[in-house]
Amino acid sequence: MAGNWNPEETLQRREAFDYYYSLGANRTYKQVAERFQVSERTVNNWAKWFNWQERVRMRDIENSKKLEERTDKRIVDRKADMLKVVEHAIMGKGHMAEQLVKGDLKGASIKDLKMLVELALLLMGEVTERGEQRHGISGELRGYITDPEFLRAVQQAYTERRGSNNSSSNAGPVADSDDR
Repeated sequence: MAGNWNPEETLQRREAFDYYYSLGANRTYKQVAERFQVSERTVNNWAKWFNWQERVRMRDIENSKKLEERTDKRIVDRKADMLKVVEHAIMGKGHMAEQLVKGDLKGASIKDLKMLVELALLLMGEVTERGEQRHGISGELRGYITDPEFLRAVQQAYTERRGSNNSSSNAGPVADSDDR
């Protein structure tokens, strides 16, 4: 009953498979046979017995996943580094957010601040556009500033610069309509 024979995968046979795999897309059993000084028929038997084609496919999938993980990590690290630069430009001592609170920003600089905030949101995987109406400072900026006291100061500075005072709203100088 030759069909039931289950040979052992020896070290030589494992090394032959590893060599076969290392040959890449143009691999042949003949190349393995020459390297291991056996017949091509022997290599063909090893390939059948030890399922080389499936193992190649599985190893390719495994290697692809590892490469994807390394690539994802590099992208995340790069985004984190860029986010630090953007946050420093926005929140660092003497930078845009501080200048806005003091009322020292010019019109073009407010646009620059908004663009930096949107960039920070994009780097964090957040949306930069919302469907609902916003009055006052943009919803993106409000979502980015987590310190309530600083947010109030920014809202107040914005309101003063725009010359409007939304005193009819209980929410303070910035009113939202969140119709979700």
